[in-house]
Amino acid sequence: MAATAHNGGMIHPGEGASMGALLGGIVTDLEVLMRQEIALASHEIRDEVDDAAASVLGLAVGVMSVALGLMLAACGASLALARWLAWPTWEGLAAVGGGLTVVGLMLFTLFSRRVSTLRSRPWRRRPKSSGRR
Repeated sequence: MAATAHNGGMIHPGEGASMGALLGGIVTDLEVLMRQEIALASHEIRDEVDDAAASVLGLAVGVMSVALGLMLAACGASLALARWLAWPTWEGLAAVGGGLTVVGLMLFTLFSRRVSTLRSRPWRRRPKSSGRR
């Protein structure tokens, strides 16, 4: 009867339980604890993934809004330039479009060179030194 003194996952030594029953209760409790920890960890990971997905979605909407705003601003600047210089509308659009293309190509060239040097760098960041190299 001592081995059946398992009461809701707890075996109390005062109930006359054997050492085997106590160890069995400990193992059972550890199994339950591990299952609960795994369930909690998976729930926390799921929450983190949901938060990250919502953040990425918000970032994407923000980037698209900025891109649309910049396109409309470029159109407005093109029309204003054409009116100010008494050019046809297409010349104002071409001038602003050409200028943006030159700036874009310069930025692309600069940052593509920086990206190509990243391959040779270690992944861990080292603290920046305050002195010269």
